[in-house]
Amino acid sequence: MFATRHSSFYTMGLLKAEEVPPVHVLADPDLTDPLSVIPASAVTVTIDDLVTAHGGARTYLASQGPVEFSVAFIVVGDEPFTSASTLTSRFFRTS
Repeated sequence: MFATRHSSFYTMGLLKAEEVPPVHVLADPDLTDPLSVIPASAVTVTIDDLVTAHGGARTYLASQGPVEFSVAFIVVGDEPFTSASTLTSRFFRTS
């Protein structure tokens, strides 16, 4: 599945379900002209769709959600890491 800022904020308890706008997912977009992207089809996904797909609503209210979170990032690239990118990754490491 995918995540948007709003759905992530909902999952963390920072937004109520009614505050999460729908997301339009493009299938097989034609990217040959970046100024005019034309998808083969588009689907609108709502917070209700996401809640159903993930087994139900949160069990806590937005105001009662967790206040500390663990986050991980995986960086993938087709070029070897440079000393600058390694330094950056060490700078952002918290543990």
